[in-house]
Amino acid sequence: FIRCLKPCVGHCGFPSLDCIAPASPVLWCVPGSCDVEPAKQRESQANRMRVSVDLCVVPLGVGVSLAPYIAACQQVIEEAGLVHELGPNGTAVEGEWAEVFACLERCHEAVHRMGAPRIHTTVKVNTRIDRQQSFREKVASVRTAAGAD
Repeated sequence: FIRCLKPCVGHCGFPSLDCIAPASPVLWCVPGSCDVEPAKQRESQANRMRVSVDLCVVPLGVGVSLAPYIAACQQVIEEAGLVHELGPNGTAVEGEWAEVFACLERCHEAVHRMGAPRIHTTVKVNTRIDRQQSFREKVASVRTAAGAD
């Protein structure tokens, strides 16, 4: 193995099977396995990167009841076909990076159309490239570790 000077990811955006990722961020590759230009690799990874977000959309200037606005955002997420789960203080959403953030933009558009002059949104973003893991799997893992399941 040699030190790779460019990211060694497959077209899916995840490390290729020809790569070894040690604890440091330096990737080591089989010579010749990185045949995609770095710029194309980054573009491919951004377009296909799976993401899990927690978002909290708060319309401002609309009074104290936010339920109709949150319901409108939930409808947008439903229409996008993204995996999601509403919680008491936000919504977990997962999917491909571009789809999730395009959906968030549509949520803002829908809430503004309802008359909200301003929206403050908090977004926590989680990406993982070593394997795919849904937010439900993460929760189940913690519950198992705690002996709850």
